[in-house]
Amino acid sequence: MSPPDAAILTGTRLVEIVLRHGRRKPVEIVVLKEGSARGLSRVVRLAEETRIPVRWLDADVMHEFTGRPSAEIAAVLGEREALRTEDLLTDDAAPALVLVLEGIEDPHNLGDILRTALAARVDLVILDEHAGAMPRDLLARSSAAASECLPLVFTGNLANELDVLHARRVTTTAAVPTGGENLFEARFPERLAPVVGGEHRGLSKRVLDKCRRRVTIPTSPEVQSLSAASSAAVMLFEVVRKRGG
Repeated sequence: MSPPDAAILTGTRLVEIVLRHGRRKPVEIVVLKEGSARGLSRVVRLAEETRIPVRWLDADVMHEFTGRPSAEIAAVLGEREALRTEDLLTDDAAPALVLVLEGIEDPHNLGDILRTALAARVDLVILDEHAGAMPRDLLARSSAAASECLPLVFTGNLANELDVLHARRVTTTAAVPTGGENLFEARFPERLAPVVGGEHRGLSKRVLDKCRRRVTIPTSPEVQSLSAASSAAVMLFEVVRKRGG
């Protein structure tokens, strides 16, 4: 399945990130004629250097176009890539770090996770239909444009995607509140997929049963579990640490 594709991303910082690091360049950049935001000229110059069309608009037209009265620059994002896990993990011998997410319903939580995934150099993020239903521009804003820089695979059947990972020699490892291996004592293979569930329901039984391993993040007795964003961050950077940074 594909998430909603129509998207307009505003703000000099986010537009610059998409221009420099986005997996697909914007269709066009629109700019307020009287704009004076810091960095505006730099971002416009970057768009021109990368041959992205730049269109200058009057204030009333800019407001109508973006829906944001204070917007001085916006990137019009084209159709999102339709990615498949099996096409992205073609070298079974190469190290791989894949993040699998189930039941993350809040776009701000998901945005935090995607920023962390980008910082941890995750190769691929697989998400379920809850994430797929989120407006693309909202997800881009909440993730500081990380959602436009990462390879994202949206699926209506996470269990099947885990089978694809197993076929590509990736070890799926579920984050569970109790009963798993101690995260900080566990040894991980070079091809690994942490699997993290949402705060409300966690991982479904079907997905959990498919995972090859389970790990638990040790916490004080007063804390039963961490948020999905915290769990993902701790797991990912523990893997990065054990790999030598």
